[in-house]
Amino acid sequence: HEPKHDERASQSTCTWTTMANEGRIPATIVSSMDVHVNARPVAMQQPVEIAAFSKGREKDAFDEEGRKNLKAYVRPKLPFDLNEGYDRFRDRDRFELHPGSLDPILTSVLRASPGLLERADFVTWRGALTFIMTTPYCREESWHLEVQRVGTTIFLNVVNPPEKIESEKNKTKRDLTMCYWGFSFEDKCCNGGRKESIDCEESFISVVKTKVGNNRIVMGGEVDCCTAQSSPDIGYEYLELKTTRNMRKEGDFAWFKKNKLIKWWAQSFLLGVQTIIAGYRDNKGICTNIGEYKTLEIPRMVREVPGGWDGNVCIGFLHDFLEWLKMQVLPKSASKRFRVEFNPRVNQNTIILVEDDSIPPFISQEYLEHKYNL
Repeated sequence: HEPKHDERASQSTCTWTTMANEGRIPATIVSSMDVHVNARPVAMQQPVEIAAFSKGREKDAFDEEGRKNLKAYVRPKLPFDLNEGYDRFRDRDRFELHPGSLDPILTSVLRASPGLLERADFVTWRGALTFIMTTPYCREESWHLEVQRVGTTIFLNVVNPPEKIESEKNKTKRDLTMCYWGFSFEDKCCNGGRKESIDCEESFISVVKTKVGNNRIVMGGEVDCCTAQSSPDIGYEYLELKTTRNMRKEGDFAWFKKNKLIKWWAQSFLLGVQTIIAGYRDNKGICTNIGEYKTLEIPRMVREVPGGWDGNVCIGFLHDFLEWLKMQVLPKSASKRFRVEFNPRVNQNTIILVEDDSIPPFISQEYLEHKYNL
């Protein structure tokens, strides 16, 4: 099976991108790919950690030694109020065009094992691959990725689409409070509930290598915490922390399995996190119960759900996407910049690749100097 794509009249098709204070700049659609659910099964290699780092709100808060911000999980006493500390919460800038630079990933791998970057086909954040992997079944949310090639390695940089930024601007106080509940649950499980403010920019990042088919990938992803037994001597067992509403009816369970578990599974599966801890809360933000999911068991849980999703299709589609993108980008000049767009308001069945010279280079000078021995 080969991914369907169309390069015919698209070579002369133009769209437009808006750059702040620079007017409107033409961008050319060079190819497209169908979103499908008929991908063949493809093997994905168990992710292996190759580097780790902690980062904070300030750019110089990067800690390449790694584990300053890694906390151990301690099951909190129930029930507890997820609203506590909201007035002191320090959120990130949700209107930012580029939510996460690739620089700290590149820096950490250059320190730990620079040869891995030379051999990688793709370097990115875990979030980019989560978007791609879940698209066959999640066709409501738009996503954009900027693309830059250095040698034979393709770098994918997450960029917030205009609809995403507009949605953030329109969030109500209730929306913002519910978003906080997730951070509050993490804090309660890792710190017992701090009196000082929660800063969501303080995070621990695991950088892993893996393969999807023949595509070698280096990616970084935030890890919420580890088991209390984890240590440098025996290794670190990471945990993902999530919150969801209490489920009372059969329909609640079906919706949860079909719509929420797919993203929980994809995030954890891509980074090799084996266990997800879920906090169940009511509509007022009171956490009343805690459950546990094993990442590798989740796909079996959704098989009986009508219209459910298939993890093998997700992995296969990710593979097809990566093969399609390589075929489009590798033959082009390394000076070219591209953007991958999934715009469901326009078309829920197509991903497009746009050539856009207005995209600035986003690979760190440190990596380029290493690459070309400048």
